[in-house]
Amino acid sequence: MSSSALQEHLGYVGDSVRLEQFKSAVAQVVKHGDYITDLGCGTGILGLLCLQAGASRVYAIDSTAMIEVARESFVRAGWGGQVIFMGDYSARANLPERVDVVICDQVGYFGFDAGIIEYLADARRRFLKPGGALIPARLRLQLAAVESETSYGLADGW
Repeated sequence: MSSSALQEHLGYVGDSVRLEQFKSAVAQVVKHGDYITDLGCGTGILGLLCLQAGASRVYAIDSTAMIEVARESFVRAGWGGQVIFMGDYSARANLPERVDVVICDQVGYFGFDAGIIEYLADARRRFLKPGGALIPARLRLQLAAVESETSYGLADGW
């Protein structure tokens, strides 16, 4: 695994505002006994939040070497036995059952640049039980003019 991939994921985990938003959503949505699918699970932090909120099973899906970081995170936290790890793209993954909640942090830096719209549409159709929930349920993009070489570099990458 490249150190840049790990740095990127550590940036997400270290973003306290972002993490608090996910904690709040999990607290509102996840119920005791729920089954969860975490798309692009990365470090596994969102699945861990769901288990702490009472979920009984997490399907952690990631196509990168981060799946091993997630595995280690769940094992060290004592939740390894409640997680099914799937090292694949979510579009190719097949679950043995439908889940109550699909959670995904593939929002990137601009809300939609990492493919979340497509991932969640596919997951809703194939993984989610009728009446199930998506986290996030919606995205609100707010823009402001800024001058920053770092931001320009990110936007120019598109």
